[in-house]
Amino acid sequence: MKKVIFLILISLLIFTISCNKKKSQKEIDSRPYVTVEETQKREIIEKFNTSGTLIGTEEVDVYSKVSGKLIKYEISEGTWVKKDQVIAYVDRDVTGVKYKPATIKAPISGILAKNYLDKGTMIAPGQVPVSKISNMNNVKLEIELPEKYFSDLKKNIKVSVTVDSYPNKSFEGYISNYSPIINQRTHTVDTEIKIANPQMVLRSGMFARIEIDFDKRNSIAIPQQAIVGDNYVYKYRDGKVYIKKVETGALYKEYIEIQGGLEVGEKIVTIGQKLLNDELEVRLR
Repeated sequence: MKKVIFLILISLLIFTISCNKKKSQKEIDSRPYVTVEETQKREIIEKFNTSGTLIGTEEVDVYSKVSGKLIKYEISEGTWVKKDQVIAYVDRDVTGVKYKPATIKAPISGILAKNYLDKGTMIAPGQVPVSKISNMNNVKLEIELPEKYFSDLKKNIKVSVTVDSYPNKSFEGYISNYSPIINQRTHTVDTEIKIANPQMVLRSGMFARIEIDFDKRNSIAIPQQAIVGDNYVYKYRDGKVYIKKVETGALYKEYIEIQGGLEVGEKIVTIGQKLLNDELEVRLR
């Protein structure tokens, strides 16, 4: 009986020692794992993205020069017309006087984008437009560019343009004009972008997205995921992490430019940083 009790006590002692050992190991292993990366300079291209609605480089509403009743349209919507081509006729009969039908001619060459009126509508000079003509050999986009890009603005900067109608195709445009002054209310610069459209696939009214490359430079850049909170990172040194405020710049691909707070060659946490605290001991993956 004494031997049995002795064996039980020995077993309990071994079990207690084993549990304490495991507990001790668990406490040591509680240090979180992190992945670190050395900071380095990378090529950063500062891009500006916005959107807007395409319009033809020339778009005009066409008006009748005489009063009368619309007899008919000679040209249907979507048809290319040349300058001075007849697009409609007007009956300008006056009591006691017989006139030949008056013509309404295209003031520019382009696509007849819209016929506004129905046959028989009474019209007067300069009051109600009869048609709209749009020259879409080139289309343009008018945008408001943030003031900070004013010093980089110049004509012929290339612009990448995409539209929903052709999601897998990119069209090349360029800055054709911009205002010499800053809008005091919005602090933006009125800017015009022109896009060649020889195949007429782009149409007035299309929603377009644009991307402009303004500056290319080599700067310290880190993965965007390394940033926590309001522009903080965790620096790693000698088994511990230290929180550090940084100044960020442009976003490019998966990287964010660092304009202050880090030097080349410093180690920062890129994975596992969300649950860290300042001066916490960590383990490297």
